[in-house]
Formats: sequence, C-alpha cells, structure tokens
Amino acid sequence: MLTEKTYSAIANLHMFVIAGPLGCLQLLRDQGFQTFGDLWDESYDTCRNEKMRLDKIFETITYISSQDMLSLYEKCKERLLHNQNLIYTIDMKSRVNEVTQWLLKDRA
Repeated sequence: MLTEKTYSAIANLHMFVIAGPLGCLQLLRDQGFQTFGDLWDESYDTCRNEKMRLDKIFETITYISSQDMLSLYEKCKERLLHNQNLIYTIDMKSRVNEVTQWLLKDRA
C-alpha cells in the first residue's frame, strides 16, 4: 500500500524505490507518475515471491548507491519535477478512493 511517505518523497523531489507490496510502482504509473525503470531495475515490482522481491529491492538499492548521485539526479530532474507538479494537482479524496479500489480488486 502506498503511504504518505511515498507521496512525501515525490513532493520533495526525491528518487524512490518502494519496498512494498506487489504492483506499487505500477499503481503510481497508472496514476501518471513517472518511475525510474530506465535508470535501474524495477522488476521487483512484479515479483510475486516476497523473499525474491526483497532480494531484488536490495540489489536495486545497492546498484543505485554505487552511482554518482549528482549525475543520477540530473538524469531524473525533469521526471522529479513532473511528479512533484502532479502531486499538487491531485484531489486527495479521489486518490484515496483509487487506492482503495485497487486494494479491493485483489481481494475480490
């Protein structure tokens, strides 16, 4: 489930990796946010096995930490601004309803 921590990172122009349930990144992309799959491996988002997903997240974080952060930020700057602008145009009540529907569809 996406929390305020995800949206806070977006609002503050931070790159992110989400150590969460299956499909979190896809949910963000469905909402119009841009993620970073062209810069690092985001295949963890589709990994159904929880242990393997966490291992992939660890590998992704390890890869990111080995990169030059200034260069990486420059590559991400436009999408970070896009994401920040998008978050300020969101009707939060609608967003909560969308997330609720997404959660309920997996339970039906």
